[in-house]
Order: sequence, then C-alpha cells, then structure tokens
Amino acid sequence: MKRILILLVCSFLGVISCESDEICDQTIQPTPKLIITFYDIDNPESRKEVNDFSAIIVEGQVVIEAITTDSIQIPLDIFNLTTAYQFLQGETIEDLTFSYTTKQIFMSKSCGYRTQFNEVTATVTKQWIQHLSVEETTINDQTTEHVKIYH
Repeated sequence: MKRILILLVCSFLGVISCESDEICDQTIQPTPKLIITFYDIDNPESRKEVNDFSAIIVEGQVVIEAITTDSIQIPLDIFNLTTAYQFLQGETIEDLTFSYTTKQIFMSKSCGYRTQFNEVTATVTKQWIQHLSVEETTINDQTTEHVKIYH
C-alpha cells in the first residue's frame, strides 16, 4: 500500500511540475514592416507603378531589387531610431530617412517581443519623388498603408 501511495504521489508531482509546450500563435503579428504605396502626382487618387524600382538600406543591404510595383513593404531598424534608404528608379537615386520612436511589446513566452514604431516621420531628397505623406504615425500592423509617395 505504501508503494502505491508513493507511486501516486510521485506521478502527481511529475504531472503538475511539467511545463506546457507553448507554440507561438500564427495569428500574432511579428514586428510590422512599413507599407508604402506609390501614387500619380497628376492624379493623386490613382496608384502609379514605379518601373525598375529597387530599395537599398544605406548600409548596403538590398531589400528590393529591380521590380515594377505600386506598393512595397520595407523593414525599419528596431535597434536605432532612424532607418535610411535609397530608392532607385532606374539610375535615379532618392534618399529617404525614416525617424521614429520604438516600443517593445511582450507577446508571449514562445513569441517573445515585437516592436511598435511611433511618431514616424520621413524626409526625402525629391529627385523623382515629388511629394511624400506619412499617413499613419504609429506602425502596429501590416495591413494599413503607412506612407504615400507621389511621383
């Protein structure tokens, strides 16, 4: 009887001391990217594709290379308060700098933290981009248009 009681107590303690396996829920969004859409300067309500478009982080990493598109998603640096890009349309180079503050948000033990970008601003050299408008100063999702670029 003592053996059975000891076995039951050990089994009970073993079961309650187990840690549950957490798996990161796929519905939890990771750190969002900046969504930029391109518009026609002559018809501001109409999207306009950029031909032969590339995006390069100033430190040299190519993010997007030689595509035709009317919208892009680019990462912002979570370790700094600015991210500098060069947007290329063919051979014409446009320098853009995005400035922001960051907030770390705890998601769960298995997912860790994600970054929310606040107070987003942008500057541009205006080579082929004629106007830039920051539509959302808080970047917390990847479904909202954050920046409009008119060319």
